[in-house]
Amino acid sequence: MRRNVRNNWVVGRRYYGGIYYGHVRRFWRGRWWAYGVGSCWRLTPDGTYVWVCY
Repeated sequence: MRRNVRNNWVVGRRYYGGIYYGHVRRFWRGRWWAYGVGSCWRLTPDGTYVWVCY
């Protein structure tokens, strides 16, 4: 369940064990990963995804 929570997250800052990069795709191990797709994205209690692969 996604909640509508307005937050002022800062791109590049750590949250919930990952880094928030905004709603953009990420390149990891030779592949582009869409926002929220794949095991490297972790859904936070606020309903936002953070990147957890380093």
